[in-house]
Amino acid sequence: MTVLPASRFYASLALSKCSLPIPRKGYVTADDVTEGKPRPDPYIAGAVTLGISPEKCLVIEDAPSGLKAGRAAGARTLAVCTSHRPETLLKEAVGNLDDIVQELEGCVVLNNNPRRLLTADPLGPIV
Repeated sequence: MTVLPASRFYASLALSKCSLPIPRKGYVTADDVTEGKPRPDPYIAGAVTLGISPEKCLVIEDAPSGLKAGRAAGARTLAVCTSHRPETLLKEAVGNLDDIVQELEGCVVLNNNPRRLLTADPLGPIV
């Protein structure tokens, strides 16, 4: 699933510029929802287009509003510190994230462990 806060036109240009394919399903832009992040609408819409429950999704976000949206949709959430410091994400997204990492490299998602989301060490305690 790809959820972007930009228009479909701009989001498509940005993905192309990064040499990323435009997803056939689960591609949600600001044009597809009436309320964006931190409301859960974008992630719910993405899950619906994929035909799955949001509870079966992992939201990977670098902003507090996206983490709040993912949690409100019922998904598990992973904070990545690419645009905010860990302290900021932990403070502003308190109660809305399951794990926090500096970067995605080396992370492996654990499907069968309800207490741990990743095999990589998180950056700090989740409060």
